[in-house]
Amino acid sequence: MSQGTDQLTGLRNERKPCHFWVDNEVADCYQPIVGADAIWVYCRIARNAHGAWIVSPKVRGGDTRISLREMAEWCGKSVDTVSRCLQVLEHVGLLQAVRGAKAKGRYALADVKDLVTREGGLYDRETGSFQLPAKRTVELKLQVRELRAKLARKSGSRLAIVGRDEASSSVAQSDRLGRDLFAVANAGSDRCVALSDTSVAPGVHASITTKSKKAKQTTSPLPPQAGADEFSPEQLAHLGTLSGEPRGEFERYYREQNCQKAEAAEEERAKAKRLEELKRILPDEPSAVPWAMAECGFAMDERRRGVRGAICAVLGQECARGRPAWDAAPAMVKAWRDYNAIFDLLEVPYGPVKFFRLGVWARRNSWRIDEKKSAAQHRASVGRPA
Repeated sequence: MSQGTDQLTGLRNERKPCHFWVDNEVADCYQPIVGADAIWVYCRIARNAHGAWIVSPKVRGGDTRISLREMAEWCGKSVDTVSRCLQVLEHVGLLQAVRGAKAKGRYALADVKDLVTREGGLYDRETGSFQLPAKRTVELKLQVRELRAKLARKSGSRLAIVGRDEASSSVAQSDRLGRDLFAVANAGSDRCVALSDTSVAPGVHASITTKSKKAKQTTSPLPPQAGADEFSPEQLAHLGTLSGEPRGEFERYYREQNCQKAEAAEEERAKAKRLEELKRILPDEPSAVPWAMAECGFAMDERRRGVRGAICAVLGQECARGRPAWDAAPAMVKAWRDYNAIFDLLEVPYGPVKFFRLGVWARRNSWRIDEKKSAAQHRASVGRPA
């Protein structure tokens, strides 16, 4: 006979003193982008954060100047790995760094919910956290991959393509994959790029080296060309220097990169087409007001005179500042839709008139989520009692 949870002891059912916290968005949004190593570095930083700034546990009274070597000791990683992870975290906005003399700097953690909101994220009631737009997630993944390739070229590091159980001598001992929570067995990849990111083949890196020091180093040409089935001359020249499994891995890598670039180009064309259409149908303020009313779901009748007047006033102000109507009106519509999606969770929700007249539509950081409402809604969604 199984015991009920109320009869068990020692369960983690309450938050007790002596703990640190990490926003849900760090695990939900940014772990697939920056990878497990960077998330572990972030957690170690959060453990030693006093407010926003990191405080050294070795200095009595707390010193906000931290060396990379000390941070590497905290994390159990090499100094190079921690340095790369810090730059990746800083690039995506999770970390702010003020570097100083003698290899010491000051680091502060960003407000993650505010960061995701500014990136265009919306609140997901099922997960109880904000979620980044899919397009922005892909963009950040590509940017992180390019940043890591740039850091590897800058430091002159060369990563070897290894077998299933081989360890690369150019990677620190602590960087190698183990059988832990974030690892995939026999996958020779650098975990500062997420293992769940299928756009990069496991075990494939930008540069290759052999055991011989005199062997010719081959580096994948960047950027890849559009068209998945057509390789650029630079890619063909690089593939010509390879054979066997490395050639197959790089062919797959180039095809996936070329597909991504082709999709990005298609999105840019669609965006340009949409922009031209907006310029045509919204040439001035009088034409933008009824369009914005319709897109926001407001009828152009006497009951909506206040909303129509607010939208007209805001558009007039934006146009007077030099912003065209075809740019301001879509921004206002998008802001209202995003605001309406989280309306029930806001601490102080505004109606449409105040939303536009008070400029709330342009200040996303003022959209404060009520944690109690959010928690209650999450419990209701999963069927838990309050």
